[in-house]
Amino acid sequence: MTMWRFAIFEWAAHSIGSSAWAKAYYEQQRAKGKPRNTVVRALAFKWIRILFRCWKDLKPYSEEVYKLSGPSSPTRRQKLICATPVEKLRRLQQNHFDYLLTDHLRCQLTVRPNG
Repeated sequence: MTMWRFAIFEWAAHSIGSSAWAKAYYEQQRAKGKPRNTVVRALAFKWIRILFRCWKDLKPYSEEVYKLSGPSSPTRRQKLICATPVEKLRRLQQNHFDYLLTDHLRCQLTVRPNG
C-alpha cells in the first residue's frame, strides 16, 4: 500500500469513532457480512469523494451538510423525481465534464519535466 492509500485508510478507520454517519455505514456493511478491510476501503472512497467536493467548492467539511445531501435526504429525492430528461442529461454531461477535468488535472500533476 502506498503512503497515501495507507493514510486515507487509517483516516477512514479512525472516522468510525468520530463520525455518526461513518459509524452507521460501517455497522450496516459489517451486518451484511462484509470483511472489515473491505468496509474501511469503501468508507475511505466515500471520504475521498467528500474531500474532493470540499476542495472543489472551497468549503470546509460539515457533517450536517453531508447528512442533508445524502441519498435519503428529501431534497435530493425531490430533485431526482422532478428532474426532466433534459435536466438529467445536463447533470450527466456536467458530471462527465468534471470527471474529464479532474482526470486532465491528474495527468498534468503527474507529468514529470524532462531532465
